[in-house]
Amino acid sequence: MISVIPPFDCRAGYLPLGVHVASWHEVVERFATNGHRRDLLGGLYLALLNLADAGCRSVPPDGGFVSSAPFPEDYDAAWESDAADSDRLGPILLDFSLGRARMKAKYAGELFTSDREARPGVPFAEFFQVDRSEHPKGLSRLICRCSYDHE
Repeated sequence: MISVIPPFDCRAGYLPLGVHVASWHEVVERFATNGHRRDLLGGLYLALLNLADAGCRSVPPDGGFVSSAPFPEDYDAAWESDAADSDRLGPILLDFSLGRARMKAKYAGELFTSDREARPGVPFAEFFQVDRSEHPKGLSRLICRCSYDHE
């Protein structure tokens, strides 16, 4: 199967502007290009299982992970809190203490609610659409389902 996630912008190394919807299989196919990236995806998979069980519909991964960087430090993601049953979420997904150390240890990345502010007035869902230099970039929105079918 060929991924529907578009190629990276050659100059910036990011996905083109827009939200690119993808299944778990497509994300793995596109971003599991080496052992380090597969390890990060393993952590993301664990988080997605919990988020899907709680009713979350989609999660856009971000950071260097969805760029052409061969060895990103980790991934960031913003999940839709309005669709999730907080009683079914693992406590680590809501633990932002100690620089999110427990979250990083269990899931190999950082997961935020999409409506939480990354900086004053800017929710993570919007924040993830630019890099640190305010350069616009696209997102891969991962469809979050319990089955994570390997379509």
